[in-house]
Amino acid sequence: MAFLLHFLRQGDLFGDIGANVGSYTVLASTVCGARSVAVEPDPVTVSFLQANVALNGIGSMVRVAQTAVGDTEGTVRFTVGLDTMNKIDVTATEGTFQMLPLTTMDVLFANSAPVMLKVDVEGYEDAVFRGAERVLASPRLLCVQSEGRGAEVTEQLAEHGFEEWHYNPFTRQLTEQPEVPHGNGLFLRNVSEVRQRLQQAPRIRVLHHTL
Repeated sequence: MAFLLHFLRQGDLFGDIGANVGSYTVLASTVCGARSVAVEPDPVTVSFLQANVALNGIGSMVRVAQTAVGDTEGTVRFTVGLDTMNKIDVTATEGTFQMLPLTTMDVLFANSAPVMLKVDVEGYEDAVFRGAERVLASPRLLCVQSEGRGAEVTEQLAEHGFEEWHYNPFTRQLTEQPEVPHGNGLFLRNVSEVRQRLQQAPRIRVLHHTL
């Protein structure tokens, strides 16, 4: 989240794939002033996402898309009753899933590619990136933050010039080895431009820390 706060700028487009209740989207659009596309399949979770967007007064800056994302368009089985762990599961048995719409990132961002993507889809990242050839090829896209960082994800991103980096928000330094604990993979290209953004971002007070 600290990387997002330092990286995004007013007017940027941010793609939040697997937005859940909108934590990243709210930060991107309230603190940074970026436009956001918040994508969340589950209708119950979407209601909380929409409420958070409204409570923060960013309705004009956020497009909420109630759909799953993969490598094709259609419908897909999506689990129910697992809270934040709900996911696409084509093997789910009757009573444990709901049928939801499915689209691709290339369709979602047909008119304009984002400058940053956050992808958190509980193990379905491979398919998400297979459906994002045009988005990944766009020179606008500089950063992909992905919960999944397996071989296929890494290879797909590498084909488009992305390499994995690590970020220390206290020093604002990008490194090849992690200096602080982290979860999601951070994949960047045009690293000199990314570094410039990070260094020039205003300082932000978060609880008892200034980043």
